[in-house]
Amino acid sequence: MNSSKIPDSTAPDRLGDDFAQRLKAFTESEKAEKSKARKVIVFFAGEGLGDFVRQNMAAAALTRPLSAYVAAIFKNHPPYREFITQCNPYINLEMKADPGADVTIPIDWFDIGVFAPVKCSEPQWEEIRLDQPDVILLPGMLRCDLARLSGLAETPPLLRLPPERAEHLSKSLAERGLDPNHWFACLHVSGNPESHLPLISHIIDSQGGRVVLIGAPEAAKTLEMKGVVHLSQSLNSLPDHVTAISQARYFMGDVYDSTVLASAFRTPCAATNALQYAGRMWNKGDVVLAKRIAEPGGKPLTTRAAFEKGYLDEAPPKGAKCLENTTKELIAVSDHMRDLTSGRQGWRAKPDEINVEAADGVAFPFPMRDKPLLTFWE
Repeated sequence: MNSSKIPDSTAPDRLGDDFAQRLKAFTESEKAEKSKARKVIVFFAGEGLGDFVRQNMAAAALTRPLSAYVAAIFKNHPPYREFITQCNPYINLEMKADPGADVTIPIDWFDIGVFAPVKCSEPQWEEIRLDQPDVILLPGMLRCDLARLSGLAETPPLLRLPPERAEHLSKSLAERGLDPNHWFACLHVSGNPESHLPLISHIIDSQGGRVVLIGAPEAAKTLEMKGVVHLSQSLNSLPDHVTAISQARYFMGDVYDSTVLASAFRTPCAATNALQYAGRMWNKGDVVLAKRIAEPGGKPLTTRAAFEKGYLDEAPPKGAKCLENTTKELIAVSDHMRDLTSGRQGWRAKPDEINVEAADGVAFPFPMRDKPLLTFWE
């Protein structure tokens, strides 16, 4: 993947030096080949880590069938953005604006008129037709419900650790005491992880696995448990989090960002204590265990019943009670995830890429399915 830096808004008519050199390095045959390929310009924004990952996955799902040359444009802040795009193998070119820039890219660069007031000064920009993209995808278009995006669950795109960093990241994980030949489950729960001690003990003692806790405070009781590894919550630790999630036998948790990452790396995933699942998971067979919603005067509903009533897409009815998952429910889901991944002994290997059927274009509005292919817990 090529990477470049867009200059700040004081010089909107010039590309950054790094990008200019990359454009100039294209041979004539490469420029001819790239000029013939479909061009897709994707603008990423994102209101947080999970939203940024979602946009990457939506863009990949929409552009993979086109066999297109994809240029991603985004502001290079917060720091996790660059790492996530490095994990995205469906991007051919990154164009990164400085964190303090007023604009991400001058819109004038797409004005092909002879007398356009501002043009990109590098002729290669036009020679490979980046000024005339076939499709432009904006952030608002990429915030669709991925669980309902038609075809995504059957042929999901797949993030992967950056090839140049994968070995180092895996070694770093092993140095924390995790044996690559011994499987582990990854948990990311909000609040104090001591409330999940029975679940953690069950995974270790009954299932025979180990547990990696992501982002949670290092509670005294979990620190004393053999078979538990803690990963800190700082942004600088994101590559370690992603490595653990991508190589776990399965993931369970109620934290939005990590659930989205598990889905993006196609790690078998269960969203627990959820009220809304849309956008955080989409792979076929992944599990939604919602909070138990009790209608006014009624008994708590199962997750499937709450979904059928629309309570997981919209807010529960006024006066409804939302109850935390019980230990029994969490352990039952963890056993389901263990059975779903039977035969796994060591760290999870990178899944195979699923081929997608070629398409001539992107349909607007995006085709959506009525019901996701997720498993709503009974």
